[in-house]
Amino acid sequence: MTADYQDRPPTNPDPNAAADTAKYGYAMGTQQLAALQHRLAGTGQIHPKLSIAMQGELLNIWESLYHGTLCAVRDERTADDRWNTDDNTYSDGRPVAITIQIEDGDWQHNPYLLGDGAANEFPVSAIAHIARPPADDRDPL
Repeated sequence: MTADYQDRPPTNPDPNAAADTAKYGYAMGTQQLAALQHRLAGTGQIHPKLSIAMQGELLNIWESLYHGTLCAVRDERTADDRWNTDDNTYSDGRPVAITIQIEDGDWQHNPYLLGDGAANEFPVSAIAHIARPPADDRDPL
């Protein structure tokens, strides 16, 4: 049985709203994964090899989050050197996340931190603010 055009889901009438929601979801999820990754590396209660292995699983989750949010809404014509800027900018021009480095990043537990994925986006030595998406008629997040 072939699907007829009436069986297809409707096209999103506001692709910017969808992209803004995806960017917000990515930032919030990534910040939470980074916090968990830092805790795994910094407790000293888990064997370092096990900690790195568990952080590897968090990296896999982060990659799925990245591909299911930012990559899914990215304009295919965006040049590679614009991804970081565009991915961190809402449709109204505001930044999604503002991260400020407050220390030099030389954290005592760095040897036990898998420095990729979420921990790279939100380092332990930084503070971050994630702005909510632009206000519109969507349901609140």
